[in-house]
Amino acid sequence: MRVAGQEKELTVGTNVDLCHGAFLDLHRLWLELPPLRETTALDELELNRELSDACHRTGVPEWQSLVKTILDWIAEASGAERSRRIQALNRLIKEIKVQASHLERLRSPQEQKPAEETRQQIHQLLKSFVDAFSVKSVA
Repeated sequence: MRVAGQEKELTVGTNVDLCHGAFLDLHRLWLELPPLRETTALDELELNRELSDACHRTGVPEWQSLVKTILDWIAEASGAERSRRIQALNRLIKEIKVQASHLERLRSPQEQKPAEETRQQIHQLLKSFVDAFSVKSVA
């Protein structure tokens, strides 16, 4: 066999060495990666932090019980349904971040009313999200 312009004869020992090396690389990678369940749990924990931080930072009224309800709703599901719920939560967080970004620009005393309206809009996003899956659960 030609390898980079050099003649090299592959023997059974060479093939075994190549396979063993590839196996060691895969084994090392497997040891370095967290288990899938752990990765999913970390992703959910990160989503929880993002949502809670955004609500807390912007001063959304009565956000704690709504966030807890959302997280409990996700925890009730498994498999593909859980993934679907996590994706829905991701979309909600993106919407909340847009509103939070708008709120951060409203800092002057003259902008207190628009700021409060934005906080209420974020609260309404949370409430509508909870109401939407509550209705689906009942139906």
